[in-house]
Amino acid sequence: MEVAGRPTLGFDVDDHRVVVGPVTAGLVYGPGGRTHRTVHLAADPSGTYVDDRRPLSVSLDVRTDEEGASLDLSVTNTGAEPIQLWSLNPFDVTGAFLTVDGRARSTNDWSMFRNGYQSWSGTGSLRMDEPDSDPPLSILRLSQCNPVHPASGKAGLVRSELLTSIDTGSGIALGMGFVTSGRQLSGVTLDARAGTQRRLTASCDMDGIVLAPGETVDAETLRIVVASDAEKALSLLAAGLGKSMRARVPAAPPSGWCSWYYYFTKVTQADVDENLAACVKLRESIDLDYVMVDDGHQAAIGDWLATNDKFPDGMAALAGKINAAGFDAGIWLAPFIADPESRTARDHPDWLLRRKGKPVTSLWNPGWAKTRPMWALDTTNPDVLDWLTRVARTVRHDWGYRVLKLDFLYAVTLEADRFDPRSTRGEALRRGLEAIREGAGEDAFLLACGCPPGPAVGVVDGMRIGQDVTPWWSLPVTRTLMRDRHGLATKHAVRNTLARAFMHGRLWANDPDCLLVRERKSRLKLDEVRSLASVIGLSDGMFVLSDRLSDLSDDRLEIVRLARSMSGAFRSVPDLFSRDLPETLVAEPGGQPVVMIANFADRPRSREVDLRSVCPDLAREAWLVDVWTGRNFGVSEGRTQIENMKPHSCVVLQRDTAGAG
Repeated sequence: MEVAGRPTLGFDVDDHRVVVGPVTAGLVYGPGGRTHRTVHLAADPSGTYVDDRRPLSVSLDVRTDEEGASLDLSVTNTGAEPIQLWSLNPFDVTGAFLTVDGRARSTNDWSMFRNGYQSWSGTGSLRMDEPDSDPPLSILRLSQCNPVHPASGKAGLVRSELLTSIDTGSGIALGMGFVTSGRQLSGVTLDARAGTQRRLTASCDMDGIVLAPGETVDAETLRIVVASDAEKALSLLAAGLGKSMRARVPAAPPSGWCSWYYYFTKVTQADVDENLAACVKLRESIDLDYVMVDDGHQAAIGDWLATNDKFPDGMAALAGKINAAGFDAGIWLAPFIADPESRTARDHPDWLLRRKGKPVTSLWNPGWAKTRPMWALDTTNPDVLDWLTRVARTVRHDWGYRVLKLDFLYAVTLEADRFDPRSTRGEALRRGLEAIREGAGEDAFLLACGCPPGPAVGVVDGMRIGQDVTPWWSLPVTRTLMRDRHGLATKHAVRNTLARAFMHGRLWANDPDCLLVRERKSRLKLDEVRSLASVIGLSDGMFVLSDRLSDLSDDRLEIVRLARSMSGAFRSVPDLFSRDLPETLVAEPGGQPVVMIANFADRPRSREVDLRSVCPDLAREAWLVDVWTGRNFGVSEGRTQIENMKPHSCVVLQRDTAGAG
């Protein structure tokens, strides 16, 4: 189908004819990214666009299949002068871009999936009347948000990183995302203000690289799908990305114990020894795969092969002890950052990422240094890449740590003047991760954290997909300064785990962060612990404990066992596009359907759930039973009612095999 001679994409969904387009590409180039042009392609569809000053040949290859379309954009500099590129947009349509049965519908009922910039960035769906806002302070945005694409702060103007799905509220969903990701960071921006389809752009960041005369550059491959279900559209995009990038998906997500959330930077060799013994003792009832030493072992941030005096026997000896006990040894590293006072930064100032000659600040962490920031390393410098490979090789093969938790990875994607000026920010991240993989080897489990997701697909085995959990649900500071979406809070970790559950098993093993069940040194109430345990267990990702295990009572250990038994078969988050913080999750552990129904509000609430749409397998039952309390709930005409639910609580309902009633 064509619009005024321009190609469109047509799809049949149920009884509807859905048209996407017209297919129009775009690019941003020139000093400072001042020039933006859309490219109206001929019906073939490929074309040539020539600017008055800068000749450019632009081609777009469009391939359609039963599930959607794939778009590949290429740009060639056909002139005699170099051209600075800032963005390549395989899809860049101003005006109506989606019609259903010949009509461009209002956007008032739309919800859009907003994938955050990196692991810790708030992720979920936004209605078109909800503003998309970053934290107000620059120091908070530094470690949470995209430095190149800040949130608009406006309702109806939303950017999603890498991929998105738009639920139109009428049984039609548009999925759009990039299914290659090794060259550029990418995203999709929707302008649907005032109920109108104003613009939809899928863009790849070129970061000001220079295209020499005669050279060609390719954007990442864009995938467009149309479905009746918005969550299904996300799954299709993730599956396509995982396939094209050869995602490393473990046969089963690993489980383990991590030192961080009890000992933090004060962890000692004796602390690890004590919990290793507890892991051995608990093995028959709670089998774990690894024991991890988190932040606190290193001499300085950046000096990863030098150990502090809290580990007198050294890290190799500790790994040997962990391995001898039958566990994989795990270790935390922040390989792309360095303390200004570290030996790495002092001995190799040329390794630092710089902008206008000054080292780039990657973050402020008062737990490391109250008066100085951490700096970032330049992973386009071959010497830095060699060093990363050596560090990973030493830690994996000389010391014996198989599980490497790699933290603060976003640092190399900050804006800078790189050693290699032809490298995009996405390539800088990819190169650094590949250098670590080369040193660690194929059998190492690389867990990325604080990481923009796209360039990591196919290199890492696990990905933190949410914020840090905390020994509290949320705090006033996270509800205000962090927009109740970003920053440290168990509530935020739960939101991201639910929102990004579709990535698990398609791109990597999801890491929802650690399960905290302790009673001491925690403000989490029992209901909140059970909610966290339910989300972690039913979403089927990695399962990691981070309490002092010897302190846990039998009742708290039983929470761990029940949560572990829930793992195995995530199915869906039915209200992903109807709630900022979803409250429903469906899974099928052991082949039996289970549904979590939560009240994540800050006040008591009753909930009535129509199981016919949420989990039809349970809608035919007369009674359901809550896994946590054993309490029975009746089902009438496919509906169940949960009265007076406490704040932040949940029930996990399954068939009542005892035959209540």
